[in-house]
Formats: sequence, C-alpha cells, structure tokens
Amino acid sequence: MVLTNNIVNCCDIRQKEETENKLMNTSKRVRPLFFILSCITFGSTAVIANTNEEMASNIIMLWPKDGVSQDGPGMGTPKPDRGDGHIRLTDVTKPSIRYFPAPASKKPGPAVILCPGGGYVCLVTTKMEPIAKWLNQHGVSAFILIYRTPKKRKDAFEDIQRAVRIIRSRAAEWNIDHSRIGVMGSSAGGHLAARVSTGFDIQTYQAVDEHDDISCKPDFTVLLYPAYMNKGKELSKDFTVSSKISPTLIVTAKDDKGFFPGSPIYANALKEAGASVRTHFFEKGGHGFSLRPKQYPLSTWPDLCLQWLKDKNVIQEKIKETDRESLPPIQFAEGEKHFTAANEERIDIVKQIPGLVALWDFVQRRDSWKTKNPFLSIPGESGGQTYELEPRNLSLDFWHEGKEATLDDFELYGRGPFGQAVRFSSPRSTTDLPVLTVPRKNLHDSPLDIKGKGKSLSMVVWLLYERGNHAIAGMWHEGTVTPRGEPPVVKEPGKRQFGLFAGLQANKGGIGAHISENGGSSFGNIYARHLASEPTKMKQIKTDMKPVETDKYWNAVGMVFNNEENHVTAYVNGSANEVWVENPKESRFFEHAYRAWQQGQLADVDGIQPGEDVNFPKDQYYRLPEDEPVETKIIERTSDRVVRLETYPFSKIEATYQVKPDGNLGKPLKRDLVALKSNPYYFGYDIYAPKTMEQGGPFTIGRVIHSNRHATLSAWIGGVAVFDRALSDEEMKKLATIGNCSGMAK
Repeated sequence: MVLTNNIVNCCDIRQKEETENKLMNTSKRVRPLFFILSCITFGSTAVIANTNEEMASNIIMLWPKDGVSQDGPGMGTPKPDRGDGHIRLTDVTKPSIRYFPAPASKKPGPAVILCPGGGYVCLVTTKMEPIAKWLNQHGVSAFILIYRTPKKRKDAFEDIQRAVRIIRSRAAEWNIDHSRIGVMGSSAGGHLAARVSTGFDIQTYQAVDEHDDISCKPDFTVLLYPAYMNKGKELSKDFTVSSKISPTLIVTAKDDKGFFPGSPIYANALKEAGASVRTHFFEKGGHGFSLRPKQYPLSTWPDLCLQWLKDKNVIQEKIKETDRESLPPIQFAEGEKHFTAANEERIDIVKQIPGLVALWDFVQRRDSWKTKNPFLSIPGESGGQTYELEPRNLSLDFWHEGKEATLDDFELYGRGPFGQAVRFSSPRSTTDLPVLTVPRKNLHDSPLDIKGKGKSLSMVVWLLYERGNHAIAGMWHEGTVTPRGEPPVVKEPGKRQFGLFAGLQANKGGIGAHISENGGSSFGNIYARHLASEPTKMKQIKTDMKPVETDKYWNAVGMVFNNEENHVTAYVNGSANEVWVENPKESRFFEHAYRAWQQGQLADVDGIQPGEDVNFPKDQYYRLPEDEPVETKIIERTSDRVVRLETYPFSKIEATYQVKPDGNLGKPLKRDLVALKSNPYYFGYDIYAPKTMEQGGPFTIGRVIHSNRHATLSAWIGGVAVFDRALSDEEMKKLATIGNCSGMAK
C-alpha cells in the first residue's frame, strides 16, 4: 500500500514538471511509466515521496537499443518485500546506471561503479544507495549498476565492461578524472567487480559505438563480502590474475561461512601474481553488512576504505591546518578534569586513524590509575582486544638468573604526551633485565600478532631519549645461548617478527626498523637482518633535567611496513628521509643483504660461479626490483667495453657490458651492488608467521630478548601504538603532533 501511494506521488510530480526536465534518451510518450519504475528501482520510501525528475534524469541506459525504445518492461521488477526495507529487483533486460554526482568541484574527481549483490537472481539496490551518498561526501561520484538478471552472468559481465567504458568516455562531461574510475561490488556484485578487474582484456561483445573504443580496465577495485570467488580450495576459473590488475581492497568477515574462504584465496592469488592487494578480514559481521550499523570493529570498514583510497591517490584530500596543531606534553594529576580531557583528546587522535590494534598510554591500568596494577592497552577498532603488560625479568625467564620483576622496577615520570611515562634504564647487571611484555600465550593469533601473507604493520613509540642504542619495542626474540664461559650453543632459536630500535647502523641516537620473514636467530643465521634506518638524531635529554624542562624533547619514532609496496620505512618525529648506504659489502649491518643479493645474481648464471655458495637457501636471495634503471651514468668506456652506474629504486649497480660489433651493449658481464637504499628499505617478503605458540615470541616494550644480555637504551617511554596497516606519511606526521614531537630541541 505504501509503495502504491508513493508511485502516485511520483506520477503527480512527473506530470507537474514535465515541461521543465528532459529524460535522457527517452521519448515523451514513455517518460511517466519509466519514471515510475525508476522510483520503484531506486527509491526508499522517504526518498521516493520527495523525488523529482532531476533524480530520474540521472539514469543512463547502457545500450543504444534500450535508450531509443525505452519503456517500463525490462527496467526491473521488485520482488516481494521480505520485511527488511530492501528493494530487490529482478527481470532486468534493459541494464542501466544511476548517477550520483559528487558536489561541484573545479577539478575532475574520482568515480566508482557500485555493483549490487543478490546472487545474480536479483539486485539489492537499496544497500548501495547509502554507499553512493557516503562516497559523494568525500568527493567521489558514484554510479549504481543495474545489470541484467536473473541468472545472466555472461550478460552482467558485458554490462559492467560497458559501464566502465561509458563513464570513462564521458568523463569530461561529468567532471570525472578518467584515470580514477573504479568498481566496488558486494556479494555477487563483488564477484562481478572482480571479473572486470581481472578480465578487462576479454572481448565479451562486439563494439556498438564509439564508447567501446575505450578501455574497461578499472583503476581500483573494492570487494565487499564477495561471493563465488573460489571452487573448493582453488581460485574460481572466472579469474585470470596477473601483475597488471589494478590495486584491490577486500573487506569481509570470517563468519561469512558460505563465502569467506574465497577471499583469502583470491587475495593470495593477487599477491603471488605481483598485484597490489589489501585485506581487512574481521572476525564477525556475517554477510551483507553494507553500511548497516554494526558493533565495532566491523563498522570501521568505511574509514579503512577511505584511507586506502587516499593511499592509492584516488582521493586527494588536503589536510586541514588545524590537524597540524601540536599538543604539548601534559602532567599526570589523578582525578583532575583538565588532565582527563587532554588525555582523551590525544587518545582520540590515535583512535581516529584506521587500523589501530593497541595503544598503551601508561595511564590506563587494570584498576583505574593505581600504581600496583598492570598497564592496559586501549583497544583499537582492529580486533577490539585489550592487552595487559606484565613485568618480567628476561634474565630469569630465559637464563634462570636474577630476581622476579615487579612494577616497582618501572619508575613513573608523572607527565608525557598522554600524561604518563615509564622509565627503562641501562641494567644494573646482566641478571637484572626488567621488561614490560605481553606474553605469547596472551597474543598468539590475536590482532596484535601481525604476521603472514599480505599483512602490513605500523608502530609508533613516544619517548624521551637519554642514551643507548638498542630495542625500543616489538616482537623481536633474538634467541638464547648457553651462559658465557661455555662454547656458545643455541638453546632457543630466534622468533623475530618486527622490532623498533634506537641507534644501530653505527648511528647512535637514530632509529632502525627490523623485520623478519623467517624468525631466525642472529648466530649462525645471516638471512633475517633486514633493516630500515633513519639517520636523523632523536632529541636527547640529560640525566639531570627536571620533568618540566624535558617537554620540548619528546620524540615520536616509528616504523611502517607496507606489504603492498614491499618496503619498510623508519620515522623520526613524522619524517622519513631517503637514505643510501654506500658500499654495503663493507657495512656491518648490510653485508648480509649484499651477500643475499650477490648469491642470487650468481645463481642466475649457468654453472657454479666463483664465490657462489651452492648451499645458500634460494628463498633467501635478496632480489631487488632492477628491471629498468631510473638513471644511468657512464663510468668508463673502451672500444669493446662499457662500465656504467645504474640507479634503480632501491639499489645502485656498477655494471660492465661488452660492446657488440653494431655498437649496442650485450648482456652484462659483471654486476656489483655498490649502494643500497636503507630508507625505505626493500622487503619483498611477508612477516614471519609462527605456526604455534611455542614458535613465536612475546611483545615487549623497553627491551627485547637478546642472546648476550647486553645493555639497552635509557629512556622514558610515554606511549606505544600498533596498527595492522601501513600508515601514510601524513598519518605519521599527525601522530607526531602528540607531545609536540617535531623539529629539533633548542
């Protein structure tokens, strides 16, 4: 009854304004009926009652024959209402797109084609309209695709190819950037979006007009709880993956039991093919969540999607100046309202950045602010879990020497970026190594246990740096050996995943970011020492400084591992400078990377070459992207040979070529790595993934488990944040505003 009344209202509006508006590609004879059907197709109850023909004019027919002889039948018939407020269209034989323009802008903006789900039997269009309007709010134009149903997969594939071509062809008309046109599909619509992403070069139909001369390759793809992605444990034959596929984001829930298994299979296939893919697999959420309000963390997917669109330069939003305002350190004062508000303001800045797993501000404790209770993490939206830091003595745990650690071993500062900080001092002895830790049993396979295929990572630590050059925080278990005085024997192998360090790379006071793909230990295993280094010195305090005098000396140091881009970057106070290590063969820290690169080069030559280690593990060759140099420089030239310096994104190679009789260069006779980029550092692997709890290490703050129990840094640590995605430069700078961590100390 409600639907009938709304149709009458639509007709009244249509007749009243018929002379004012023209329906695209539609004769006047059939406009009223077509408009009625468009109301049924797209409008919710409230929207339909207030619709005018301007909304109807935004319907574009995909095929010329449908635009010329348009009438009601074929535009779609609503199925019986299920009582959930959603309209489900079927019997679509005349496909179309409905245009939701972004607000007017001087520059062309991005666009997304939205593919509704419905099992290829119908189209649940009303789940896509809120997404279209959400995209509009962020400057993205949207088109809802009404593809042919029911059970017309081949026709639907033709429809989405045609839709991409039309929008790209008419981009200037709609103020759309033709290089930022993507697809987003849910459920069966996700399958359809993936088909056009992987099958853009498949000719599904004969060209019908000039639009079909344009590419139908999407510039980016978003898949929401996609269906039909796999056949058992194998990838569906509907997809042929390659490195040419545009960047893809997959958002789904693990309890979507009927369809979830296909998402990791598809994601892994893209990753292995060399395509860019990011995944957000939530524990709970089921199927069909769309923008429907859900309990955290699932409802954060729009923020995660928005950040991904920014990372891929689809959305180019400027940072407001107010976002750059620094927040100075604050003093801890239990119960003081001003302190509480300031603390919450800083916590909100961190929580607003998508992907937060855990934030320790050293104010939150198990029982309010009582000092005898362990520190608790503030749960992030990625996982929603709380982690408790336990005081442990590493010497007692792993060498059975020394006393038990307690919270009394950790002096409190009373001020900091969030209002509190914890003291880590050089140890009084090798048997006294207090550390704050989340034991492995409390984090294995949890959101904090960031590891494995496709996983990216970011970590930021706020600290006052005093001296020292070792571990700050991370999951970095070096392994253990027998006590000194005995021949060193490995008692426990390394369990490295990631770690942030002060100093290293012979740069005391700088920052190093370690990451491992195999978890191996240092002794006897030279393959896990991958290191990004930022040489900028941290601001350094003196031991006799009063707390109030140190407010300008706080640092925000961090690391970002971007699995999609295959690099890890070290940051100091929001900045990451490009760093090259000259002559890495002679570097204490990079000689291992040099050897892994060299062994890969030698292995590529037939036969056993001088210097080749036939026992070198093949999966540990350090293969850098060296297809095309970005710059070349002739070093030496003779009549038969040329030596040149070739600069690649992460390496500089001195290459010797033989000159052929025709004057062209032959294959290189010799290649040598003469410089290696260490920030960002190329890391073409996944983070080590311990399969069992015993094979993994704890998350520690202030120290890591190290084989020889040497001295570590002296510092006040006032905050630790861990994210399960790669943060952008802008986000790292924003986090550095907390505690006014920027610039140099005066």
